[in-house]
Amino acid sequence: ISEHTAELVDEELKRILGTAFEQARQIILEHRDALDRLAAALLERETLDREQVQLVVDGKPLPPVPPAAPLPAEPGTRGKPVAQPVRGPVLGNPPPEPAGA
Repeated sequence: ISEHTAELVDEELKRILGTAFEQARQIILEHRDALDRLAAALLERETLDREQVQLVVDGKPLPPVPPAAPLPAEPGTRGKPVAQPVRGPVLGNPPPEPAGA
């Protein structure tokens, strides 16, 4: 393509990206309070389901977190909790790296 055509493409691309950036910036500014509430809720809970996200965005309080269930006692341990087995990687152990990799 000619240099003139390349300049036209560059100018149009800059215009499109500038417009998209300003639209994204405006959306974030308009919804800043909801985004701040959502960030705080995620810091508190780490994960939220769809309904919880909607409550936070709407400015409503989240329901309290239910207490974790106690671990079951193994027979012969006199009521001591049983440690849960450690889960390995989803795909098992990866094969060893080839020499020199």
